[in-house]
Amino acid sequence: MSAHAKREYVQAIYQRYRQARRPEKRQILDEFCQVAGYHRKHAIRLLNRPAPGAAAPRRRRAVTYSAAAIDTLRAIWEAAEYAWSQRLHARRSCRKG
Repeated sequence: MSAHAKREYVQAIYQRYRQARRPEKRQILDEFCQVAGYHRKHAIRLLNRPAPGAAAPRRRRAVTYSAAAIDTLRAIWEAAEYAWSQRLHARRSCRKG
């Protein structure tokens, strides 16, 4: 079975699996594993994630610094003539002992 056919099959049984009760889910999983050749745990993950083709909601990270802190850091950065991490590293001596 091709990857495209497997995706279509997941889309075809997705709603039926989501609405089924536990005994029916077992039968659907048995059938799905046999037809698609997936392991049972992988099939469960495929059928329990968000709907195929639906955009998953993106989570955004919370703001770490306040606006005042960002302004202070920007002022320090400008005063240091826009130093970046490579310029801020301590120089290593290349002496051979």
